[in-house]
Amino acid sequence: MTNGAPRDELRSQWRLLVACVLGVSYGMSAMGLTYTLGAFVGPLSKEFGWSRQEVLTVTVFATLGVVPASLAGGWIVDRFGVRRFTLLSQLGLGVVFIALGLFVDSLPMLYALYFLLPMLSIGTTPITFGKVIAGAFDRQRGFALGLALAGTGLCAITVPPFAAWVIDEWGWRAGYVAVGLLPLVIALPATWAWIPERHGDEMADSSRDAVGVAAADAFRSLRFWAMMLAFFIVSGAATGLLTNAVPLLTSRGHSPVAAASALSLFGVAVVVGRLLVGWLVDRFWAPLVGLAFLVPAGLAVLSLIPGDVSWAWILAALCVAGLATGAEFDLCAYLVIRYFGLRAYGRIYGALFIAFAAGAGAIGPLFGALYDRFERYDEILAIVGAGYVGCALVLLSLGRYPDASRNAAGANQLAATRQEP
Repeated sequence: MTNGAPRDELRSQWRLLVACVLGVSYGMSAMGLTYTLGAFVGPLSKEFGWSRQEVLTVTVFATLGVVPASLAGGWIVDRFGVRRFTLLSQLGLGVVFIALGLFVDSLPMLYALYFLLPMLSIGTTPITFGKVIAGAFDRQRGFALGLALAGTGLCAITVPPFAAWVIDEWGWRAGYVAVGLLPLVIALPATWAWIPERHGDEMADSSRDAVGVAAADAFRSLRFWAMMLAFFIVSGAATGLLTNAVPLLTSRGHSPVAAASALSLFGVAVVVGRLLVGWLVDRFWAPLVGLAFLVPAGLAVLSLIPGDVSWAWILAALCVAGLATGAEFDLCAYLVIRYFGLRAYGRIYGALFIAFAAGAGAIGPLFGALYDRFERYDEILAIVGAGYVGCALVLLSLGRYPDASRNAAGANQLAATRQEP
């Protein structure tokens, strides 16, 4: 790890950082459901006569696939490194999307392929790219994580309009194939060229000798379960806001175009939030940074409950919420490194990634039931707002960072022992 100035660190690792940005942009966590599924719901419903609820049930099957995939992926990253696993996962992501375009002719086939999606592409998530960044950066690790994870914003800008254009011109099957080509022609070549084999080997070796706690010890700690709870809550809150923002605004008389524009502004705020949080956690206690972003977001969402809120206020509130929504992945990756170290980063982050998936998967049916019962969004906004604030309060329970110098001494002693004849 370099001890030079932060700008030297960024300059020397810029190619690797670009590969991570593109990998996140055209990886499973961004492309799997969030920024692609919406374009296919209508065409699938129209061609096969499936209800939108039936199509959207793919989120349940994708979430079920994330659980074993995340645990296995984290172990693979810690044991064998990142490069080959990431390349295979990028190949798997492209193949599954192409298969969706070529072979879907029934709901079971649709569900099976979306279940298979995370199983074959989990190596395109922050489980791998976060570890690459953690191993390559030191003094600007948080900012580098923010830059890499802000790649989801690039996906939000490029993939939905690209998919919509292809679907409009050639149909939904061509749309799936075209989306499947993105990781194959953009992300995979960047990984091949700029995440060298030696880096993957170093990451595998460092996982066994690095400073930090074993995965089993982390899983038994209260800090780990506090993180699980915090990120389950915020994932559900963010997903609930994203999936309900457009129907909420249109129900209050705003045009679909205006509602979509407001959501685009939200997406820009997500990118800004990730960069800001990444910069701040390099300088301040990360749970306090989370508090500074999450509590205002919760209050902003709660302020939308009255039906007579002005359009300018709506946009401002969504921007504030977007800043916090951009913080969650940054905070998760950074907190794992600071509280548990790099020794079992893949397995610990992989387990926490399940909390993100579970929060997102569980909130849809709950909010759907609430709207069916009350036919309004007040209760949904209240839960979302409380979720942002609740996540911030749980993170404060993590306490001080562990003593890095003590951990380093232990690691040096271990290294000396391993070198003895």
